[in-house]
Amino acid sequence: MTSLVYSAAGARCVLRKRRKAYHSAPSIRFSRFPIIIGIVLFALGLCAGRTLYGASVKETNGKETNGRETKRVLILYSFDKEEDFFYGFDRTLRSSLASKLSGRVEFYTEYVDLVRFPGAGHAEILAKLLKLKLSEPKPDLIIAVSYPAINFLLETGKDLFPETPIVFSCVGDSLGENLKIAIARAGRHNVSGILLGNQQGATLKLAFQLQPDTQRVVAVAGTTPLEKFWVNQLGKDLALSQPGITFTYLSDMPMDDILKKLADLPPHTVIFYPYFFLDANGSFFSPEEALDLISGAADVPVYGSFHSYIGHGLVGGKMLDFEDVAAKTAEDASRVLRGEQTPDPGFTVDSTSSITVDWRELRRWNISESRLPAGTVVLFKEKSLLDRYRWYILGVVTLCLCEGILILGLLIQGARRKRAEEALRESEERLRLAVQAGRMYAFEWDTASDVIVRSGKCADIFNWMDDPTLDTGRQFAARVHPGDHEEYAATETGHTAENPVYQTSFRMLRPDGSVIWLEESGHAFFDNQGRLQRIIGMVADVTERKLAEEALSSVSRRLIEAQEQERARIARELHDDLSQRLALLSISLEQFEQGTPDLSPQARQHLHKIAEAATEVSSNLHDLSHQLHPHKLDTLGLVAALGGFCNEFSRQHNLQVQFVHSDIPGQIPKDVTICFFRIVQEALRNVVKHSGAAEAKVEISGHGDRIDLCISDSGAGFSPESVKAEAGLGLISMRERLRLVGGHLSIESEPSHGTRIRVRIPLHATG
Repeated sequence: MTSLVYSAAGARCVLRKRRKAYHSAPSIRFSRFPIIIGIVLFALGLCAGRTLYGASVKETNGKETNGRETKRVLILYSFDKEEDFFYGFDRTLRSSLASKLSGRVEFYTEYVDLVRFPGAGHAEILAKLLKLKLSEPKPDLIIAVSYPAINFLLETGKDLFPETPIVFSCVGDSLGENLKIAIARAGRHNVSGILLGNQQGATLKLAFQLQPDTQRVVAVAGTTPLEKFWVNQLGKDLALSQPGITFTYLSDMPMDDILKKLADLPPHTVIFYPYFFLDANGSFFSPEEALDLISGAADVPVYGSFHSYIGHGLVGGKMLDFEDVAAKTAEDASRVLRGEQTPDPGFTVDSTSSITVDWRELRRWNISESRLPAGTVVLFKEKSLLDRYRWYILGVVTLCLCEGILILGLLIQGARRKRAEEALRESEERLRLAVQAGRMYAFEWDTASDVIVRSGKCADIFNWMDDPTLDTGRQFAARVHPGDHEEYAATETGHTAENPVYQTSFRMLRPDGSVIWLEESGHAFFDNQGRLQRIIGMVADVTERKLAEEALSSVSRRLIEAQEQERARIARELHDDLSQRLALLSISLEQFEQGTPDLSPQARQHLHKIAEAATEVSSNLHDLSHQLHPHKLDTLGLVAALGGFCNEFSRQHNLQVQFVHSDIPGQIPKDVTICFFRIVQEALRNVVKHSGAAEAKVEISGHGDRIDLCISDSGAGFSPESVKAEAGLGLISMRERLRLVGGHLSIESEPSHGTRIRVRIPLHATG
């Protein structure tokens, strides 16, 4: 079989090499000698292949492959394999047919190319070659694509596999009677297929709709009988539908003469292009090559009916959908191969098509899109800058809107938190009064006997004890939570005569494992030698208050963490997505300007403004990304992030910021680094907003178990007492962040003497 493949390929190569480029050899005609050479090479390869593999073919012929029956299908195409007419048709036909059959399908593809070689001798030789090549094994079905192929089978190849059924598809519903006569003459009764409606008239109707001032139609075609047939048919259709239109066609002349005539066509003319293969000099062209020459020479629009012409200067037309036709042809072929279809001749007339136009050609000929019929497919339509970057612009606007909503939400949340804190203080006061009213008890502890005597109110708190009014100090201390035991013991033994009053809070473990919070206030009494004798005091159940405080602390922490996570996410989106897209937009605008030298000065100036705006937006997004979440904080650490922020802040706000650091440990908890960075960020913003200073200083230093921070300026200053009464959201945020990491904040300021904000965070209290 290798010899067969190489010989067939060699024969087609020899045939293909006869094609010459039009401008290099316009007068060369095709010779039959290369065809004879190809036939000889093909026959030699065939003989060698049959000698080497004939036995194996006989053994496998008619058998099943992997338990499934193999069907052999011969596909005959009318034109050369290099034509683009049926590329999508072939792909869809093979895949659809293979999917509809349970067994394996072997495809044999041949290209009769009777348009380039229309002589009877070529057809006869081709019929003999096909019979010799496919005699063993014979095909189970022949699929003929387009009229030359089916006509070849019914005329020259009528004795070619006469028992093999034929399924065809070709353009021209007017050919039905001719085909029936040819089938009867050939003696075949196993032919069926699809006749596609001629779309030439519909394409001309589209041309008249798009250009209603059309006065004449010029059809361009080659010298082959097939081309002349369709041009004549076009003239008949035009005479019936548009009797007032002048119709001429250019054929039977060299391509050079055709191009000259096309260059001199008067206005209000359209060109209809079916296809072009051979000119009067015998020079062969693919239809797309000829269309490139025709559309380039003519100063009027060109219309046609094949999808492969789009992109070669064709305005558009009523296009046949060859992939849909291929699917229907595969359906007919599958029924024949399954033995479901009757062998009597049967034709199906189909007109599967859609109007398709090239938007670039509409622009070239100033044709308004409003004239296009409903449902028209418009290809290669270029979007405006607004349409092209609509989602980028909407994304930036949406991001800014979301950022504004987020900031508003933070302000609202801060106000709500402030109200919640005030409500909590009120609740604490109400809770204190309630405890005094019933959730507290009085006690007295005698150190000598270790006996604790309590008031009866303790029964509501210690409801798990048999007699909660009597207890010992040792038993009570044993019930203290292990986490508070050391602090409780220090409180009990740390009383002195000079400092007898104390207040402490601790947790108690109940027998069922539950925990209650107690707050104890007491007074210690000593003898003359300073020895502790007894303690009296009050104990309150503050479990609900402690739980509320823990809940508030948890909410605050989660809010700040959620805020930082959202800042980081938005920063990543701004930096990694939108910033990069805007950069690509700037590059695309530059490339567009460089690749469009014929732009008007106004357009070029407008393009420059758009590019500058895109660059400015990109820079603003980059700055906003770093303000939301500095990447240096995660990668390079606190010192590098603060240094970079101070430098960038100086550049943006015309404020000279001096950054000083010393002895900062290499490993700092993440919540501490974020806390320091946000405090510096908020403090410097307040300097710009309120102080009016031209300089500021940021100092951060490590001291073993703590880190100190000081932000100072020499600006207007203020009264710290007034800030306590009306603390802003920024100061509240600072204090809340420090509370969560166990830090401390102090503000030193006087009017006209500047401001110093001091922060101290113990490292052991974090994590």
